[in-house]
Amino acid sequence: MVPPDESVPRDRNDDCRPLHSRSSPRSEHAAFDGGGGGPRSSDGEGAAEALENDHRRAIYRVVESNPGLCLSAVGESCDVSLSTVRHHVRVLEVEALVRSVSLYGKRRYFPSGLGNLELRASLSEPAKRRVLEALARVGPARTGRLADELELDASTVSHHLTTLEAAGLVEREREGRAVLTRLSTDVAAALTGPDAERAEVEAEIAGVEDES
Repeated sequence: MVPPDESVPRDRNDDCRPLHSRSSPRSEHAAFDGGGGGPRSSDGEGAAEALENDHRRAIYRVVESNPGLCLSAVGESCDVSLSTVRHHVRVLEVEALVRSVSLYGKRRYFPSGLGNLELRASLSEPAKRRVLEALARVGPARTGRLADELELDASTVSHHLTTLEAAGLVEREREGRAVLTRLSTDVAAALTGPDAERAEVEAEIAGVEDES
C-alpha cells in the first residue's frame, strides 16, 4: 500500500460523507487541448503542475476512467488512504480538473468535461436508475402505474420520485387526486434520444457500477 503524503492532515471519517461545496478561484470548467495532450485548467500551467504529483495523477486517472466514484471508491482503486484522496481531490477541483455533485448522501466525482452530473450520479444508484428507466419506457405516469411496472410498493416508488424531483430529474404535477410524474426535458433526451447518446451514458455508468 502506498503510504499517505506526510503533509496531508488526517480525517477521522472513513465513509462517503459529502464534502461541503468549495469555491474555486479558477474557472469552473476545464479546457482540453485538441491534440490529446490531456486536460488543462484555464491557465494551463496550474493543471500540469497539479498532475506532477504521483498520488494526484493516479487519482485523476481513476476519476477520468470511472466517472461517478465517491471518495472511498477512489481510494480503494488507488490504494491510498481516504484523507490522502480528500486532499488531492480538493486540489484537482481547484485546478478545474474534476467536478463533483452531492446526491443521496454521497459526493461523486467526474472529469470536468462531462455534463449532466445529477443524471449520471442518479443512474449509478440501481434503484433510482430503475425508476428513471421505467419512466422512459412508459412515459408520464402516476405512482401506482410505476409501482406496478417495477413490482415495488407504491410508497417506495414515491420516495424515489421525491428525491429525483429534488435533483431536478423528474417533474411532478397533480392530476386530480393523483400525481403525474414525467422525466425532465434533459433527462428524457438522454434516456430516450439517439442510441449513440444513450449508449455513451450507459457505458460510463456500467463502469461506475463495476467499481462501486
